[in-house]
Amino acid sequence: MVVTLSRGDSPPEYDRLLHGERLGVKSLGDGTDLVEADLMRWDATKGWGGSTMATPAELDDTLGGSAEALLVEAGGLAFGKRAEVFGDTSRRRNRLCATFPATEPLGPLAVYVLTRILPIVEASA
Repeated sequence: MVVTLSRGDSPPEYDRLLHGERLGVKSLGDGTDLVEADLMRWDATKGWGGSTMATPAELDDTLGGSAEALLVEAGGLAFGKRAEVFGDTSRRRNRLCATFPATEPLGPLAVYVLTRILPIVEASA
């Protein structure tokens, strides 16, 4: 799990990260971990946001480049909808996810920065 424990002296907007918005890291049991890439929708007027299902284009726009390329650089093995990545047939099958070697801590951290921190940065700019 990736969480923010303190915002230090960063702006108050980052308090949201202390109240939920953690990122789950799930073992697939084959030496790889799965992280969903739901995107925080930040409302600067309310100073609050929540994560919802994202598209690859939304992640690319948030990053200002290829989210998939970033995740590959961070050790990603696969990126796409859960149904495509590991054959998920559950109701979550259309959510974006990335898989990483279970020993790769940078991957989940990259997803967290992309999907939780950058939306606040963009909305606050």
